[in-house]
Amino acid sequence: MRLIVTEGGILREFLDYWEAPSNCGYSLSWWRKAVQAIGLLVDHRAATQAATGLPAPWGPHYLQTLKMHLRHGTFVEVDKVLACPLGLHWQGRGERAVWEAMSHITRFGDFCTERYGWPWLNPYAMLPVPGRTWRRTGPDGAFPRGDAGRGRLDNERVVPIRIGGGGPAYGDPPAFPAGRLDDLLGAFLRRGAREGQPRETRLHLRDMMIAVLQGAAGLRCSEPFHIYVGDVEEDPTQPGVARVRVHDPVDSAVPCPGPGGTWHPVRRADFLQGQSYVPRNQTHGGTRAGWKSPIVKQDGRYRYFEVQWYPIRYGVLFLDLYREYTARGGARSSPYLFLNDAGSPYTIRQYEKKLRLACLRVGVEPTKAAGGTTHGLRHHYAQGLKAAGLSESAIAACLNQSDERSAETYTRPFMADVARQLRDVDPLTANVVIPGLSSRSAHAPRARAGETR
Repeated sequence: MRLIVTEGGILREFLDYWEAPSNCGYSLSWWRKAVQAIGLLVDHRAATQAATGLPAPWGPHYLQTLKMHLRHGTFVEVDKVLACPLGLHWQGRGERAVWEAMSHITRFGDFCTERYGWPWLNPYAMLPVPGRTWRRTGPDGAFPRGDAGRGRLDNERVVPIRIGGGGPAYGDPPAFPAGRLDDLLGAFLRRGAREGQPRETRLHLRDMMIAVLQGAAGLRCSEPFHIYVGDVEEDPTQPGVARVRVHDPVDSAVPCPGPGGTWHPVRRADFLQGQSYVPRNQTHGGTRAGWKSPIVKQDGRYRYFEVQWYPIRYGVLFLDLYREYTARGGARSSPYLFLNDAGSPYTIRQYEKKLRLACLRVGVEPTKAAGGTTHGLRHHYAQGLKAAGLSESAIAACLNQSDERSAETYTRPFMADVARQLRDVDPLTANVVIPGLSSRSAHAPRARAGETR
């Protein structure tokens, strides 16, 4: 548990913030940053109260002052000498650090308003939701402004936008190279693997299956780690193809045997508790796997989405691998499909290490820019759907994105493709002729003396 202790004792508001049900799924790393940010808020309020002799400040104007001190520091120049009237001696922080701190501070401010009735810390939290969008107010803007026509917020919680000028950096999509997925799958080699050995003893079937779910079904890195053994079956509408359903790790149900040979649904969180487990999005440490609330289908007590294979042959491959993997797994003490060699739930970090080695074996740099990461496989899937001619809305649905515009990140073009399209639209067929200068192209090289062209 992370706490903030002041001269008056434990900061009770932060303790309540820690225990709030809406905050129970965050990692210790997230809480560490929250403590640092809200600790800065507490220090700044105490220093301001001591310097002014007035009650500790709170409200929109104070938030703007706090942001300015975080960004530029608390030093001022007096008679060509630097001084710190607040006594905090803060140096200026980077743009990203200020943005993260302000995110935690405004989120905590919303909680205090909702729980204790405090005044709003961020003034834009009081504006009506419809038509609200984010927009930078200037190089030092701290708050979003209300605009119509560019998206909406789902609730009234307000966090600060990125501070600073300059447009977004553009680069090629960080997608795993097209046409190389088969090579990657064959590179998940076991230690000491030799040519000619059976597939199940030469390759890591588990990691191959996760890579297929990402590269040919577009799952986020964390989503495969919520799949149970019973969530995979042969698709009754497409014999030989796997049907994989990814369920909400907490509120969806799992069928359990009942009296008289009947089956009844049990909430997954309750089912895991009976086996001394906790949903992986509510744990901390290496076993944690996030859940980004994708679009799910509500079918009675079951909440899930179904993967969409592209190309469909990978659905056939996955079912083949699944049958081999589960057949040799033996008795299981965990409901999760992917386990490590000790029988415990497989972790994202362990998979990332295997993926890194596999990328190196096929000559793909294991970096974001080269696409050799878990997220690169999701981009690879989206790029394949785009090349197949699917619409943005269809791609967003396959990626389980709630907003069609979210798919634009995954389908933006490669600059080499853009240049090739421009050459196809306007091929070089004639020279540039500038009247009054020459009939020769202005950029054509001149012939040297004694040479003929």
